[in-house]
Amino acid sequence: MVREMIRLGDVMTLKRGYDLAHRERNPGEVPVISSSGMTGYHDVARVNAPGVVTGRYGTLGKVHFSDIPFWPLNTSLYVVDFKGNDPRYCAALLEASSLANRSGAAAVPGLNRNDLHEILVPVTSLVTQRQIAALLGAYNDLIKSNGRRIEILEEAIHLEFRARFDEGEGEDEGDVLADLTRRVSLTDLVRLNPRNTMPAGSVRYLPMDSLSTSDMSLGPFEIRDQPTGVRFQNGDTLMARITPSLQNGKTGYVSGLEKDEVACGSTEFLVMRGISVSPEYTYCLARTQHVRSVAIASMSGATGRQRVSTACFDELKVLAPLPEADARFSQAVRPSFNMIFSLAAMNVNLTVQRQLILPKLISGDFDLSNLDIDMARISEQETLWCKVEAIS
Repeated sequence: MVREMIRLGDVMTLKRGYDLAHRERNPGEVPVISSSGMTGYHDVARVNAPGVVTGRYGTLGKVHFSDIPFWPLNTSLYVVDFKGNDPRYCAALLEASSLANRSGAAAVPGLNRNDLHEILVPVTSLVTQRQIAALLGAYNDLIKSNGRRIEILEEAIHLEFRARFDEGEGEDEGDVLADLTRRVSLTDLVRLNPRNTMPAGSVRYLPMDSLSTSDMSLGPFEIRDQPTGVRFQNGDTLMARITPSLQNGKTGYVSGLEKDEVACGSTEFLVMRGISVSPEYTYCLARTQHVRSVAIASMSGATGRQRVSTACFDELKVLAPLPEADARFSQAVRPSFNMIFSLAAMNVNLTVQRQLILPKLISGDFDLSNLDIDMARISEQETLWCKVEAIS
């Protein structure tokens, strides 16, 4: 069956975002959305909810939805007019349109909104749009719920670490220091970039994009024909050593590889492996402000490509834990580590499934008529948006 096609510009109108330098931002709760997603907050919104944003320069092809008023940056395009179509469907339509493959051939590739308006997309009824939005929303809600659980577990792990080992930050400093011994160089506790041999042939490779800024979970691996970059194995900690990834907090914990498997990753990873401390202690230590601030201060190189000097860790003094205290900590937090990786693996699978069905939903290859979709929930949200628009 050949479906009727229509210009993307007849479904929605895209507009360039607005300039807002970091120095011009004020404390607030309004999300600032760039081509790569939310990049901070401001006290003034330029666009009311619902909002759909995609990258114009920088990160192309990613689409971001906001259900609260926001500020789209000038590196992005946002939908200024949905023309009566479902906003969440419009986000899915842009996502399925492979925008990253439509950038120009200039030295700095970007998206021209006028060109995007000429893309042909299938004609879809509003009822079907809402069904598609609801089905994809179920995936999004579950992924978001798992992400929130990961955040809570991660926060609890670091609270436990600080309570046991942060010098002078416990309610009873004597109890904290009782779990610690002499002050040593970090490299007395942790081996940096340990050597791992691996056979030639295909290998799992972790790109920088797969490292989280906020928790230990790792995103999807790629398959490379030959080993390249740094090597690591289960229990290692990966810390970004290049700007701005380090400043953004990119640090992860390796789990889920096969027994004795060695994987590889970006040359901009710093691999940390505990010598006389547990893997869990090593990861938490790498996330402390003390370690991060010294690493960031050591960065040098050309603007925008500065890297950590590993020599800084030889001079970085930390308090070493007593073996029995480290063992108790490791035993206490290991279940949380395992749960985080179970939830992260579930989110990877959900994301893959969603990516597989998205083009089929947009093209009409799926029959949605027999699905039990809560249209009342969608209608209630739409009514709320209409009220917000009327007030504004």
